[in-house]
Amino acid sequence: MPRKAWTSTARICCIYDKWLTGEQAWNAQDALPPGAPTLGVILSSDKMNIPIMTRNCMAHPVLISLANIDTGVHSKTSLHGYLLLALFPIPKFVKKTTHIHSLLQDWLFHQVLNWVLTPLKTAATVGIMMSNLVGNLHNCYVLLAS
Repeated sequence: MPRKAWTSTARICCIYDKWLTGEQAWNAQDALPPGAPTLGVILSSDKMNIPIMTRNCMAHPVLISLANIDTGVHSKTSLHGYLLLALFPIPKFVKKTTHIHSLLQDWLFHQVLNWVLTPLKTAATVGIMMSNLVGNLHNCYVLLAS
């Protein structure tokens, strides 16, 4: 649930330090049924070189995490705050026209990402049934952030 944090009890200045304290979280919560839990999902990607067994091919690993995990956990790779969602190979083109080449790479990346995120988009629109620690079922909605 979104929350508001204030600098003092007078409630003059609001603190925006986590994703649930921002206006985007409040706007998203207002669009959902009353009391519906939200699951913030963070996606991360960066181009990387995979030298072993791939003849120095480049790829885009797409990582996924929950937004309510502390940033201290996200910043340490040994704590496994992120999981590998997909590994997109970067295509090599025959012609070396650089501006067309980069446009086609970006288009392909977004088309594949759209396909990979289809289940998350469904969970964002209709929700997904999940149980809490006690075993009660809740219809949760996914909020994507990147």
